[in-house]
Amino acid sequence: MPPRKTGKGYGTEALQAFVKKVFAEMPLTTLELNVFDFNKSAIRCYEKAGFVKTHEAARPNGWIAINMEIKR
Repeated sequence: MPPRKTGKGYGTEALQAFVKKVFAEMPLTTLELNVFDFNKSAIRCYEKAGFVKTHEAARPNGWIAINMEIKR
């Protein structure tokens, strides 16, 4: 996304709509995702959409993967 479009909440809005649709149409109680710790803007987007951090794990290359989830 071009920089002039970032930071305006579009990603959070789209993610919230996606989560709402998935929970409405599928018999799921939890959605999970993984993101690397250096991707601060993605983490912020996920948190604003309602995801919470549940676990961190170091990958063989040294990167830290963060597991996040949201419940129905």
